[in-house]
Amino acid sequence: MVSVAQDNRRATFHRQLLDGLGLLSNSVRAGMTLPQGIELLVKEMKPPITQEFGRVLQEYRLGQDFDQAML
Repeated sequence: MVSVAQDNRRATFHRQLLDGLGLLSNSVRAGMTLPQGIELLVKEMKPPITQEFGRVLQEYRLGQDFDQAML
């Protein structure tokens, strides 16, 4: 059961990834910083991509280096 849920979440994330990266790219081109672009992604998209990038944003806001937060 757990592996089926994990597989479904992973598949949904992969389907969202292209749109999410496009949104990030466009926001950076428009003059936003990468963290601002991630914040926009979290506001505009649906889980699970918002949960994963939201975690990155939360760790960054708590003082972790951005590169480390992305890992």
